[in-house]
Amino acid sequence: GSPLLERARRAERLLSEVPFARPRSLEGADGRLPGVVEGVVDLAFREEGGWVIADYKTDEVADPAELDRRLAVYRAQVDLYAECWEGLTGEPVKERILYLTAQNRTESW
Repeated sequence: GSPLLERARRAERLLSEVPFARPRSLEGADGRLPGVVEGVVDLAFREEGGWVIADYKTDEVADPAELDRRLAVYRAQVDLYAECWEGLTGEPVKERILYLTAQNRTESW
């Protein structure tokens, strides 16, 4: 019954728990090194204008400073997933979403 899931259900395409692996160069002491990014996209759906990539986090965090620290890490993860998604599908990601289940909080960018 969450607004996010209702929105996803109305999308033209809906995928959940999508595993992926994509080559990506990594920064090393000797410059750029070959690497692979692997992950699982919790929720991806395509609407007019592109894909939406959503990730769920179930952490119960009471300390606001710790939550802010985790949000920065989680945002970087979703940004990386969106970059990989665009590379794999050849289609734009128009929005990234974090849904924090314990706080019933949605972050979108």
